Amino acid sequence: MRSTYSHLGARTRDTSGTPDSPGMPPMLWSGPFRWVTIGLVGLILLAVLGLGVRGCSDTNDDTPTGEQGGIGAPSAIRTAHGPTGIVEGVPTGYSRDPDGAATAAVNTVQALDEAFSGRISMDTVMRSRVSSAASTGALKLVEDGRHPVPGPGTLTIAPAAVTVTSFSEDAAKVSIWEMSTAQYSITPTDPKAVRVAWSTDEVSLVWEDGDWKLQDKIFRTGPDPSDPAVTAPPTGSALANPVQQGYYSFYVN
Repeated sequence: MRSTYSHLGARTRDTSGTPDSPGMPPMLWSGPFRWVTIGLVGLILLAVLGLGVRGCSDTNDDTPTGEQGGIGAPSAIRTAHGPTGIVEGVPTGYSRDPDGAATAAVNTVQALDEAFSGRISMDTVMRSRVSSAASTGALKLVEDGRHPVPGPGTLTIAPAAVTVTSFSEDAAKVSIWEMSTAQYSITPTDPKAVRVAWSTDEVSLVWEDGDWKLQDKIFRTGPDPSDPAVTAPPTGSALANPVQQGYYSFYVN
């Protein structure tokens, strides 16, 4: 049974008091109630002081976030391995380790998809996520996405298994087995349908200007979850290696 303390509130509204404690009922300042009352007053004071300190720290924070940073400035966020900021809808800033590379690879694939759908600018993706030494294939992918054809549906990509297949401080390769979910309708009056497809992206990254940047991306369809390549992956397959753990997702709109 949930406890209720409404009767205590009713008592504290009593305006009778003593010369030593005006406005408070005598019983709250006598016997065992005295220490309970002192403790509650102390907790309230600590809470008020804590809010004051937090308000001061938020006001004096020099980190550019949202409107404070101006148009095009990164909105600061904090995660263990990145991203550390969002620039016009594009995540940026990753740690120089395998987990940072894995996160950067997934976010880069997702950012490219967002640009292809016309929800963010491919120019911003190019500046923030693509290396100056990108492959011909990667540059063609970016160029194709500069002229998106927005449709009535929505496409999202979520990683099912991410494996860092090679890593050094200057370069990394990441295999992403992913699920693409499309929600669409043939005409505006038709009910929406949902379709799921499975695919794999092999992403090559290089460390450039203090961040992981896309050098190359190879896409292929499948495998489906029922495929033997998933249920019993052969030796040498990315799915046969340990996958990254500690994955979370978030939305940027």
